[in-house]
Amino acid sequence: MASGAFSCPSQVSTANDAVVLIPVVAQQVMIERCSGTVIGDIGFHGPPDDTGTIEVGYSVIPSRRRRGYATEAAKALVGWARSQPSVHVIVAGCDPNNVSSVRTLERVGFRRTGEANGETRWRYGGTSGRPG
Repeated sequence: MASGAFSCPSQVSTANDAVVLIPVVAQQVMIERCSGTVIGDIGFHGPPDDTGTIEVGYSVIPSRRRRGYATEAAKALVGWARSQPSVHVIVAGCDPNNVSSVRTLERVGFRRTGEANGETRWRYGGTSGRPG
């Protein structure tokens, strides 16, 4: 793991080893301000790897989609990640047929980098150095 703000264990075993807990770093619940309703979540798939790469993911409940919430939340989370010294690259993945997610990533500033494991892969900002 890269040095910096992220210092959680990579995994924790429970007392009887029946369950392994994998930490979710900076997972956030999206709450619609006007109603107080939980409408989704957003976060990272884990801490930055040894190269400083971190992956963002998000989900919005069906009744609250197409209102700009994912874009707003992703912009905020990417902004926070860009300020972290241990983060050098921000990536994402989505189903190539999920037009809303594709548009969200484009609005936030991600660029398509290819296909892997049935997903379209994305990278935020420039192609080298600090994100953006």
